Amino acid sequence: MRDKFGVEVTALCLLSGQKGRFWSCGQAWRDRGHDAEVQPDLAGSRRRRHIAPSAGAPIELPERIGWYERRRKRLQQGLSRKKKGSNNRRKALARVAECHRRIAAIRGDLLHQETTKLVSNNALIAIEDLAVKNMTACAAGTIEAPGRNMRQKAGLNRTILRNGWSMARSMLEYKAPWRGATLVAVPPAFTSQQCSCCGRIAVENRKTQALFECVQCGHAENADRNAARNILLRAKETIAQRRCANETPAGGCQSSTAGYAGTHACSGDVTRRPKPRPAAQGSAVGLPLAGTVSELGLSGNLHA
Repeated sequence: MRDKFGVEVTALCLLSGQKGRFWSCGQAWRDRGHDAEVQPDLAGSRRRRHIAPSAGAPIELPERIGWYERRRKRLQQGLSRKKKGSNNRRKALARVAECHRRIAAIRGDLLHQETTKLVSNNALIAIEDLAVKNMTACAAGTIEAPGRNMRQKAGLNRTILRNGWSMARSMLEYKAPWRGATLVAVPPAFTSQQCSCCGRIAVENRKTQALFECVQCGHAENADRNAARNILLRAKETIAQRRCANETPAGGCQSSTAGYAGTHACSGDVTRRPKPRPAAQGSAVGLPLAGTVSELGLSGNLHA
């Protein structure tokens, strides 16, 4: 069976959801083809209200999502005044849930479109390896050590979770191999304080939240754009280091002969692991794509 675009559909099923909604799930074969224009690389710096790439316009949520967020606040206030166990409370709770669903649908739709554009138009995508779960942890603390600035921290947590950083990263991780792109996650330390021209790291470089001006070379640029360039540079350095580490000496054999048992082979019983097989017999295995090796630090969070 083929759809209207000529794509061969091999499987199709219909899933039922809540409130009479249905989703279709299909499996199809398509030719990968070749991209007409592919930029060499791209990096993204995830800031509070948007995702700032090293080239192009920032990725921001659509304005209509703010209307739903204000409506959700009013509905939650109305829900708090309803009597527990009443029919009116159940109706109010359903309206709040519907508002949450619409916000999630708008966010997911935008991230799907933008991540598809990123992996289609770029061969290398560099992101910060941010621990979003730790960044959005509660600041209440304990009785012995109470937290400080809890209201400000709660607002920051809402803003981070609102942008869906982890969702965007997970989308890039599984979409990048489809398009032949490489996704690299780099340590985020000092990316916002380092100059992308001379490499000087100083707190004084950040004049304001949005302005970056190096105290050594005088380079001035948007702070998010400067951080994105630093992320891209670190990703290229990471790839270069991996290539150097995977190179074979001129003699045709590896310089180390310790083998899989390691240097402690004679210290006792060692559980032998099967020798990994390359992707294609007789050919060298190149750099891994996104999500295939844990060394890239592709844990459960995002950014582009």
